[in-house]
Amino acid sequence: MKVILTKFVARIGAKGDVREVSDGYARNFLIPRGMAVAATPKALAQAGAERRNEAAAVQEQAVTARRHAMKLKETILSLEEKAAPSGTLYAAVGAPRIAAALADIGVVVDPSAVKLPAVLKEAGSYDVTVSLGHGIEARVHCRIIPRHRVA
Repeated sequence: MKVILTKFVARIGAKGDVREVSDGYARNFLIPRGMAVAATPKALAQAGAERRNEAAAVQEQAVTARRHAMKLKETILSLEEKAAPSGTLYAAVGAPRIAAALADIGVVVDPSAVKLPAVLKEAGSYDVTVSLGHGIEARVHCRIIPRHRVA
C-alpha cells in the first residue's frame, strides 16, 4: 500500500515522503497512530501543495535573513549599562541582552544565535557574530557605554 508519511518514521522516511509499505503495517500501525495517510490522488495533490508552500516559506526566510545581515552590517549597537567608575559593569552583558537590543531595531533572533567572544564585563567596543539562519551570519559592532550612579 502506498502511504504519505505525516511524521518522520525511522527506517521508512521523512515527513511528506511517499512510500510503499505492507498493507497490515499501514492499516494497523502507521495510519491509526497518525504517522501516515493513504496515498490517494487527493492526498498526493495536497502533499505536493504543502511541499511547495514549505519551499516558498524557506525561500522567504532566506531573503529575510540576507536583508537582516545587510542591515546589521551597518549597525552599531549602543548599550548603556550601569558601571563602576573604573568601567567594570555591575551586571555582565550576555547574549540575551544583545538579542533584546537587536529586537528593538527590528531583528528578532534567539539568544543562542548570538556568539560572543566572552561574557562582556567591561565597557568598550566589541564585535559580535549573529547567526541569522540558512548559513548567514552577520557581524555587529556593539558599544557598551558606562552609566555611572549619580549620588
